[in-house]
Amino acid sequence: MTPRAAYLVPASTTNLGPGFDCLGIALGLYNRFEAELSDSWAFTASGLGAAEISGQEHNLVTDAMRTVFAEAGRVDLAARVVSESSVPLANGLGSSSTALVGGMLLARDLLSQLELDPALIPDNDRLFQLLTEAEGHPDNVAPALFGGFTICWTEDVARCVSISPAAGIAAVVVPSRRELRTSEARRVLPEEVSRADAIYNLSHTALLVAAILDGQPGALREAMSDRLHEPYRAALIEDFEAVRAALLATGADGAFLSGAGPTVAALVLDRDDAAAFDRARHIAEVFNTGVGATFPDRSSAQALSIAREGALKVA
Repeated sequence: MTPRAAYLVPASTTNLGPGFDCLGIALGLYNRFEAELSDSWAFTASGLGAAEISGQEHNLVTDAMRTVFAEAGRVDLAARVVSESSVPLANGLGSSSTALVGGMLLARDLLSQLELDPALIPDNDRLFQLLTEAEGHPDNVAPALFGGFTICWTEDVARCVSISPAAGIAAVVVPSRRELRTSEARRVLPEEVSRADAIYNLSHTALLVAAILDGQPGALREAMSDRLHEPYRAALIEDFEAVRAALLATGADGAFLSGAGPTVAALVLDRDDAAAFDRARHIAEVFNTGVGATFPDRSSAQALSIAREGALKVA
């Protein structure tokens, strides 16, 4: 039987304000990837952004698969790959990370169905290193792979812990109709920051982590204040501050620029995930019916649950 596999990989929201390049949360919005070994490469895409990538032999998914095949010494392998995308492209919700994670998980799964030395097949730690090298930073690939609330740091290599907060948590996201590439959003950032700004972000990141882990919604608004990247990226996203203010006014506990943007996201905390999602859904409805029309460059606000398990094998 021909080896085949399929995975659902969650979107992610990162930085969460002050946690630049280190904090992330996996969201209940998924891209699906499936593949089977074949004599040659083929790629078919459907859903958001499909027209840009369908039919391309080289893309993030297939190149990620090639990386893992090469890691196992099987550069001869090829596959037919299908993707179904629900995560908006270039919007700060980790679409590229879903592709990388999906591709590497597919390749590892296909390799495991062959008669290979298990030592040749990368474990999760090695896969995380390969993913970080491919993406250039770990904060999106970590929640997509491991799920939950993730904290990343770098010693000699990228490291990560995935935490499942005891309190309920959900998100509201307001994507933009305009794309913003991460590379462009990084170019506006300064090479150096002041000691005062560094201390400001350290203290607010510590407060943010404590608020999420301890379920303290009252601390989120202040904790999500940032001086390292949002003030600079706001110049590229004219409605950022207005959308953030509107989310806070409709009941969000805290709001921030999701990843590099332009999506603006908000978090809500409550006694459990169901209660948090109910609050998030109400906030999205109030936003859409109340002020949504005043932001013509924005798609509708959407309530999302947290994806506590990360990427899921579905076949």
